[in-house]
Amino acid sequence: MTFERVGIGPDSVTIMELKNAVDNPIITFPHPSKLNENTEFYIPVHKINQTGLSLMNSAKTETLYRLRETISNWAFYSTYGLQSDKIRRSVLIEQTPKLNEDAGNLSAVLFFLMTEHRRAFDEIQDLLRQIVPAFTGLTVKARGGPGEIMAFWREGDQELTLADVSDGILRLLCWMVLCVMPNPPSLICIDEPDQGVHPRTLPILAGLFRRASQRTQILLATHNSYFLTQFDFGEIAVMRKKDRNIEFLKPAHSQVLIDMLADFGSQELEHLHRSDELELLP
Repeated sequence: MTFERVGIGPDSVTIMELKNAVDNPIITFPHPSKLNENTEFYIPVHKINQTGLSLMNSAKTETLYRLRETISNWAFYSTYGLQSDKIRRSVLIEQTPKLNEDAGNLSAVLFFLMTEHRRAFDEIQDLLRQIVPAFTGLTVKARGGPGEIMAFWREGDQELTLADVSDGILRLLCWMVLCVMPNPPSLICIDEPDQGVHPRTLPILAGLFRRASQRTQILLATHNSYFLTQFDFGEIAVMRKKDRNIEFLKPAHSQVLIDMLADFGSQELEHLHRSDELELLP
C-alpha cells in the first residue's frame, strides 16, 4: 500500500490521504473543516499492506471511524476460496460465529443456528428438502476433541458427516447459511456462487439471495447465463472493459435491450449474455 484516498459527497471531495506509506507514512486531511481534525499527522505502519483507514480509531475522526467500522463488517466469499478439506473437519464451538472466508467453521455456524436461531436452521433444512429429495435432516453433534463439533447429514436411515457429502452440497450449505444468518454483514459479496452446484438448484439459490437482499446488500458475480436469467432485469449489472477502464452498466437503462426483450422474450437475455452481445449494447 503506497497511496490511499478517501472521498466524500457527490463530487468525491478528498477528506483523507495516505502518502509515502512505505518510507515516511503521513496522513493528511485536505479539508479538515469536514472532519474537525488537524491537517496532518504521522502514523506507525506495522504491516506492509496496512491501510490508513484501518488506523482511524479516534473519536476525533468520527466520520472516518464510522466508515472503517462499516467496511470492516463487509464479507467477501468466492466459490474457489472455500476450503472443503477444512469444512469436512470437526471444529471448536464459537459463541457468535461468522462464516469464515474459507468456510472452515461451517459446522460451528450451523451449531449456532441450531441452538440459538432454530427458525433459520429449519429454513435451511426446508430448502435442502426441495433440492435433495433423499435429504431428511441436518444436525450438529460433539465430535473430535474437547469442545469440538461436526455437522451431520441424514438421508433416510443413513447419517453422514460433512466429510462424506459432495463439494456441491457444502457450497450450497455455505450460501444458505449466509442468507439466513441473523444480523448479516452490511454487504455480502460472492464470486460465482453458481459454480459447482447442480443447475436445478439455481432458481432456488437465486430466490434465496433475493430474499436475503431485503435484509442486507448482496453483490453476486457470475458468468452463468442461466443463473443470470433467474434475476429480474433491474437487478442485473454488467461490468465491461473500455480503454483500460472498467464501466458499470445497468442493462435496464438500455432502450435497445428493452425493445429486444419485448420482441423476443426474456430468454433473449440469456442468448445475449452467452454471445457477449450484452456488453456491447448502448
